[in-house]
Amino acid sequence: MPDIKLYRNDRACSMVPHIVLRELNIPFTTVRMRMNSDIGGYDAIDETLSRSEYVKLNADAYVPTLVVGGEPLTENLAILFYLSELSPERRLFGATSWERAKVTQWLAWLTGTMHGRGFGCVWRPQRFSDDESVWPDIQAKGKKFIGECYERIESRLAAGERYAVGDGLTAVDIYLHTMWRWGGAIGIPVEELKSKYPSWAKLMRKVEKLKSVRDAMAEENDTLTFEDEGAAVL
Repeated sequence: MPDIKLYRNDRACSMVPHIVLRELNIPFTTVRMRMNSDIGGYDAIDETLSRSEYVKLNADAYVPTLVVGGEPLTENLAILFYLSELSPERRLFGATSWERAKVTQWLAWLTGTMHGRGFGCVWRPQRFSDDESVWPDIQAKGKKFIGECYERIESRLAAGERYAVGDGLTAVDIYLHTMWRWGGAIGIPVEELKSKYPSWAKLMRKVEKLKSVRDAMAEENDTLTFEDEGAAVL
């Protein structure tokens, strides 16, 4: 197994590979990063890595970055694919060619369209305009789009399958967990999430029973949606 280091920020999208590393029992070390609001991008919380140094690993200075044997890998879709290949028997990218295509489709949409166009507008309106006066409109449009995405996710999950793709846990289910948590982060009450998106809530209840999820959330100072339910291995 190569030496693996994950550069991550608490409760960010980097939690997804953090969970996957734990779920697959892959040895790794982590570097906690923080958003530098003064210059943009991330630097290390312990100040061992500046933004200018981090840019050498990730040109956009975002998280996550996975460094494997000294070589950096960026973009969650690529990182999750690589990690799944380290334990192919777990089939986190699906069990068949069709399922692998569906997992890729889901993740491309979640990481690019929903994350970038939706949450990007809400949390980073400055990426879309230098005119601060239009930022509230950008954020409102982002929230509206997120709502549309949530409806689409609920519709896809309402088909009655146990997981988002196929009969087993995939990286999609773990990424959907982050998108679920972010609903609360933009002000959607948990009870509203549960009532409006019951199929999604049902899947998230199962995902939050995973020890890997609970351990990663505890390390990242995050709060479980279904705190009253004990851990289990799915």
